Amino acid sequence: MIAWNKTLAPNAPNQHILAWRRFSADSTPLSDSEFTVDMRSAQQAIESSVAMGADGGFVVAWRDQTQIYVQLFDSSNERIGSDQIFEQAFVGPQPIVIGTPQVAMGGVGNFVVTWNDIGGRVRAQSFNANGKSLRMYNVSANGADSRIAMNRDGEFAILWRETTNNVSEVYAMRYNRMGQLVGDRVSLGESLIGSEALHDVIIDHDGNLTFSWISGDGLRLRQFDKWGNLLRKELQPPISSAASVRLGGTPRGDFVVLWTEGSGTDQRLISQRFTVKPPTVLDVIPDPDNKSIVVSFSHKMATNGAGSVLEPVNWILRLPDGRYISHKDPLRQTVDPFATAEQFRDITFGFNAETERWEARILFDFDPLEGNYTLTARNTLRDASGRRLGIIEELPSSPSEPSEPSVPTPARIVPQTNSVSLLRFAAQDSGPTSIVHSLPETVGANFPVVWSGFETGAVQIASYDIFVSINGGEFTKWLEGTSSTSALYNGQPGSVYGFYSIAIDTLGNRESKLEVAEAMTTVPEQTVSNLFSFGDSPTAIQSGFAVDYPVTLAQDGARHARSALFLGATVDESLDGTPSANASGNSSDDGVQFLTSIISANVPTRASVRVIASAAGKLDAWIDFNRDGDWLDNGEQVFQSFNLNQGENLLSFQVPANASAGHTFARFRLSSEGGLLPIGLSPDGEVEDYRVLIQDGSSSAVIATEVADGDLSVYQDGTDQVLRSGETELFRGPLANVAGLQIDGTDRDDRIGFDVSGNYSLMTDGIRIHGQGGANVLKLTGNGSFDLTSQLFNIQNIARVEFSAEHNHEVKVASATISALAPEQGLVVFVFGFTQQLTVKDANQWRLIPRDLEDATRMTAVHQTDGTQIEVITANPLSNFLQPTDVNNNGESSPLDALIILTTLGYEYRRQGTGIAITVESLLPIDGTNYVDVNRDGILTPLDALLILNHLSRQGRDVLGEGSDEVILLAFADVFRAETLTPSSAVETSKPLDPKNRPKSAAFMDVKYPKPLIVNDRTQAVSFNTGAERRTWAMRVDSAIEEFGLAGFENVND
Repeated sequence: MIAWNKTLAPNAPNQHILAWRRFSADSTPLSDSEFTVDMRSAQQAIESSVAMGADGGFVVAWRDQTQIYVQLFDSSNERIGSDQIFEQAFVGPQPIVIGTPQVAMGGVGNFVVTWNDIGGRVRAQSFNANGKSLRMYNVSANGADSRIAMNRDGEFAILWRETTNNVSEVYAMRYNRMGQLVGDRVSLGESLIGSEALHDVIIDHDGNLTFSWISGDGLRLRQFDKWGNLLRKELQPPISSAASVRLGGTPRGDFVVLWTEGSGTDQRLISQRFTVKPPTVLDVIPDPDNKSIVVSFSHKMATNGAGSVLEPVNWILRLPDGRYISHKDPLRQTVDPFATAEQFRDITFGFNAETERWEARILFDFDPLEGNYTLTARNTLRDASGRRLGIIEELPSSPSEPSEPSVPTPARIVPQTNSVSLLRFAAQDSGPTSIVHSLPETVGANFPVVWSGFETGAVQIASYDIFVSINGGEFTKWLEGTSSTSALYNGQPGSVYGFYSIAIDTLGNRESKLEVAEAMTTVPEQTVSNLFSFGDSPTAIQSGFAVDYPVTLAQDGARHARSALFLGATVDESLDGTPSANASGNSSDDGVQFLTSIISANVPTRASVRVIASAAGKLDAWIDFNRDGDWLDNGEQVFQSFNLNQGENLLSFQVPANASAGHTFARFRLSSEGGLLPIGLSPDGEVEDYRVLIQDGSSSAVIATEVADGDLSVYQDGTDQVLRSGETELFRGPLANVAGLQIDGTDRDDRIGFDVSGNYSLMTDGIRIHGQGGANVLKLTGNGSFDLTSQLFNIQNIARVEFSAEHNHEVKVASATISALAPEQGLVVFVFGFTQQLTVKDANQWRLIPRDLEDATRMTAVHQTDGTQIEVITANPLSNFLQPTDVNNNGESSPLDALIILTTLGYEYRRQGTGIAITVESLLPIDGTNYVDVNRDGILTPLDALLILNHLSRQGRDVLGEGSDEVILLAFADVFRAETLTPSSAVETSKPLDPKNRPKSAAFMDVKYPKPLIVNDRTQAVSFNTGAERRTWAMRVDSAIEEFGLAGFENVND
């Protein structure tokens, strides 16, 4: 992709648009015309830069006079969001930005922008793949002309220039994929004072850095490995005529240098290619007998001129002991760091008919060592046709048309005045190539090995063979025909391993290379001093996130030395950390338990964990809430030096608003001192990593929790659903984001509080409460109904349900409910008072067992079919909780139940002499079979009988007999004085009625008490001889009702 700025119109020179065009691998344009985007959201868009990710998406950074803007685009050239201004963390006035902002992008779309302000400072800011600002960097307080490069893994380096007393020097700093500074800044050397065009930087997949800059001597280059070790002090003599420089590179480390020479019409654009290994060298064979080595080539090489294979200065050789040697040319001593006392003596070249190869024999002044040699040819070497291994082409640039030379690797674009010159570097068709990425100096017994390959055009890499050497022995095939680019190697302590790769492309071409280790590492002997507790979160490949979580020694992963302080019951120790896809690589990670679900909502929510510590210590913990592969963002540290007690600790933490939904990873670190980062060494304690799920609250989530410390309260606070244990809020989240609750008990005796006044009807996935083991209690609070027979509730393993004495609520159950609540015991205890009600929906299938008068507050009902039992402990045992109107507990309601109440009243009036207020307490000692308190108020009154009659009337039952319209109401003489009246069908009340001679429409019973009462619950009295009699009856009944204090019964029709 090529991008440039265009003036919007000739009359608007300060308003620009960004233009770009994409090209295929063979230089074919992928669109008929350029794409453009208006950048006028800034006042005056005058400078811009662009960077592209592996998926074809890209980012543009530009500036006006004071601000920097960024805009993301996808691979279809569509904007992602809108452009945004940096959130610059400066104190005081915003500094004025100068120079072009430089941007670099990683393999998954994360990017970093660097720029300079007028105060002489170099700044940088990192962003995730969605354009969210992550971190601000103050790179230099006295710098200018910054440049930046980033590799696929997100590692990046910044290059800039500082000037003191008119002396300019180039500096560089590198950062790991977590954005943390690696080492100190490096001084590369003196440079010219100018612009960012005077220096550049690239970084390959292994993290090796290549720097270029223009000094007083000309163009210079220097290379460092990912640990900051100098690889190449100079790759060639300074090119004194170079005026500006750019670098471009491939992931495996090949790169091209592009620079300008001359001025005006004589300005030229020049490039030179460098490779990580000479592609034409087939073999390097030591010959100790002749103090030489033999180098085999695939074709004839030039034997004269500057590019001659016979020119000793064109060779650099790495000996088996790691030293480099070359020819000591007095004219090149100042720029050749490889010149040593041991050097080449002579070189011969010719065709070996026996091997059918062109060979160069290099002779030494010393006996060559046994082992593997690595040859690095100077890039000026030429083949017999004069073509250099590293090609230098002088390319004239014309404002009218771009040049498209054929040069072996990609390079960048150098804009000319009022035009854009396109350089297309077509790859050399030399078959598949591959390389094993560098490994840390030491690793654990199980360590990852990573490799990659490259092929040109439409041909692709089909598979790899990976070879391993153990302790310097012969290479053997470890993996054959694998299409993967990484694997876990199972090593042994005290061993040295070397690896190299062979790539095979889709045409069957097989890479040809020396059997030389491309990556080496050591698994040291296991001793207490080098065994640590490591994390085990995944790599970027395993997680799909932007970067690897820091786990290994090479990543400065979190690690703890052995001590008596740890999480849970046991500790895993190893030589190095091993990433795993689910953070499940350490079997001893048992110190942290997530007690509740974590949900993402548009407001902050809360969740909780239980942490077990072997001793008192301090906890530092992080959760990657935005799922970007690190724990560095705001709000991701959930505990900071939090004091833990020995044993179990119940902790609650806040989940930021709009956390990214999906699986993510958490890191918990326990230490004695605290103050830890997600990386680095701790002298004691333990680190444990966990994979956790952030549920998407926008589509409503089922909240799962475990009862903590034997206590849990479930209630609603305004618009929030809350779960609490003691003083700790285990969960809090908006009701709108909660689709259901799943509550699991423990093996202990748990107590679960539930507020029935909440609005749970919107929980489409219902409420599940499983008590697990133990004698568990469900404590109900709040005013409202709690229907356990509803499909909304699934409650199991609850031995006891307690009603709150301070609230009015009704609980509905059935036989199936009891079986679920007590699947093994078949017995559930309910505890309630006068203002609570237990409703049994299939009450006619239950019977109460006669009360034990010595424990009169305890009632038991038995199901007539399955034998399950309901035991009730209540302050009102004279109320039938199965059917309140079934006084005699025969399974149905009838006038007989009302007669029992009224007869009991008459008897108690005479026995107690207390008028109408007959309390339940006064009846308990004498009645173990009847349940006369229908309305559950603790007092026996005629209202209890009237409630039965009204109940029967509402059911449409004929109390006095079929077809009867008459009412016969005979009461006690001392209550109603009915003997003064003459109904149409008088009844003698001095003795029990004879069933054979009962009056029409009268309901009656034989009673033990004197003066039976015959009643009917018809709603209108009609059977009097005259209207006057009827009115007299009405007045008498009204008077009695008033005497009873039955509010609301105003006339006999009631």
